[in-house]
Amino acid sequence: MKYPTLETFLKSNTFNDQQIELDFKNLYYGVQKLQKIKPKLVQYKNLEKLKLNLENNQLSQQGALFLSQAISNHVNLISLDINLSSNNINDTGTSNLGKGIGDCTNLTTLILNLNCNSITNIGLLNLAQRLAQCIYLKYLNISFSKNNISGAKTLDFLNSISLIQNLTHLDLDFEQNKLGSLGAYELGTSIVKCQSLETIKIELLYNTIGDKGLLELANGLVQLNSLNTLTLYLKFNQITDEGASQLGNQLLKSKSITNLTLKLDSNVIKGQGAADLIVFLGKSTTIKNLILYLRYNQIDDQGMNEFCQGMLKCHNLINFQIYMRYNWFKSNNQSFYHKILKMKRIVQYNYLI
Repeated sequence: MKYPTLETFLKSNTFNDQQIELDFKNLYYGVQKLQKIKPKLVQYKNLEKLKLNLENNQLSQQGALFLSQAISNHVNLISLDINLSSNNINDTGTSNLGKGIGDCTNLTTLILNLNCNSITNIGLLNLAQRLAQCIYLKYLNISFSKNNISGAKTLDFLNSISLIQNLTHLDLDFEQNKLGSLGAYELGTSIVKCQSLETIKIELLYNTIGDKGLLELANGLVQLNSLNTLTLYLKFNQITDEGASQLGNQLLKSKSITNLTLKLDSNVIKGQGAADLIVFLGKSTTIKNLILYLRYNQIDDQGMNEFCQGMLKCHNLINFQIYMRYNWFKSNNQSFYHKILKMKRIVQYNYLI
């Protein structure tokens, strides 16, 4: 059952529901009103799936505390989806929220949106330590976009997550934080311990990880022996030809990745880096599906030609999608299209200039 307002939820009497959704996005209820959720939720004894969209509701750390207390009563939950984006819950609220989630030890799916909440590494680590209590988690999606998380001690974050031995799917969004090369290094070093992971998506847009950070992150990822699907969003990270080349070289070492998505838009990659990247990926015997974003870089006509030559050597790919708009090569380069037609083994192709 879905409730679009607090009033409709408070009037409900379907206490045997196993699944409910509260969609209160942008309603600006504030702490005083939303405190009424707690006693009402307690009456739902059979809840297995709970979705709370409280984005932009002026909760603050106090609101996060009562929400945590409300959640902790539902130990039978198997799926929990909470959106607290833009509520200024800060580190204290994040830590308190973690306590409530940690009590839901039967969770298999957790989606948590904590964007724009003035969270630092303190809140990040406290939350992770609590999540480690959810030993049955298989799917974990956490978004920390636009907070104040730095590179220091992000290693401890994933060290805690690695204790969840049933985890197979991990989505992490650190867009517009301050991880830098140190944070990417610590993520790469610690993610090696998460050997049960089969699917990973990491968003590091606007974190200035550079070539060094990218290399360290990739080095850790390729050591995951069960990893099948990898998605990296790396827009605006000052990645150069060297970083693109090193990324391709590292990914070639993986013996398990079959589905790969790389978003390298808005970096400083030129023709040589793009060519090296595709040549390395083309040598992989495991990668079958590749989606590659190289928009807003510095690839000129010569670089585009070298990139095309590298593509022709991608004999193991089945599906290949390329997005290269807004580079320095001529947008009407027909020779590129002719070379694409020679890639007979590719059954799906999408090229957007």
